[in-house]
Amino acid sequence: GGAASAGLSRFTVGWVSKASAEQRAGRAGRTGPGHCYRLFSSAHFVNDLEPHAPPAIAGVPIDGVVLQMRAMGIDRVDRFPFITPPDTIALQTAQRTLAILGALRATSANGRNRTHGHGGSFGDEKDPGELTQIGIAMAALPISPRHSRMLLAAASSRTDGCLAAAVASAAALSLQSPFLGEESERSLPADISEDERKRRRKLAHKFHHHNSDALSAAKALVAYDRVRDHRKADLFCSEHRLHARTMREMSDLRRQLLRILASPPASVASMATTVGSSF
Repeated sequence: GGAASAGLSRFTVGWVSKASAEQRAGRAGRTGPGHCYRLFSSAHFVNDLEPHAPPAIAGVPIDGVVLQMRAMGIDRVDRFPFITPPDTIALQTAQRTLAILGALRATSANGRNRTHGHGGSFGDEKDPGELTQIGIAMAALPISPRHSRMLLAAASSRTDGCLAAAVASAAALSLQSPFLGEESERSLPADISEDERKRRRKLAHKFHHHNSDALSAAKALVAYDRVRDHRKADLFCSEHRLHARTMREMSDLRRQLLRILASPPASVASMATTVGSSF
């Protein structure tokens, strides 16, 4: 789920739709006779479940979608024939976010550019704005606009290690938290010694940063990438209570971003120094 109008994404637990429940039930008899047991009453199924799940575009921030469409030359995103059009407020929020990040700028009636006003307002609701060079560079990075803007700023920084830290943070922020809860400790063998339990409990908090969950995940990611052997990587995740698949996806994204920034497209390369001048 999400809060598209607020520009936030969040994962919430909710009931499946009727369509999803029926689709799952079909798997019970795929290879042979079977039964499907639902952990809720038939009355709840009939009265409370929605017929279909809402489209993803209706519940998440769409600034990334808008940025990619603008980079493809689609200026009037509000007129695009979506199968399920996003909410008007979500579109306005996306445009305002991109303007604040410097990816869009207003275009006056005579074609000359004007910078956006406070809060990303163009001063003319009919003006879709135009994509800036910063916006083109942001669209070349396979992460959200906020994170790509952070990387462009880090690339222009003269501080040692700034870009590497920003890449790790961007990769960590782009996926769910890899840290498993306390219930993972209960999956340990019953005959494990107390000393071993204490050692694993200490390892589970090794990467904790008291000021930031994102920095905690970034620290875990950097340590994970130092483990070269696949089997040792799985053991690393088990000992530190990390979700192995999430860590692999974070690691893949981090390496992808490092490859792009090592041999950047022209749009990203030209912005690496330009962005710094706007701070």
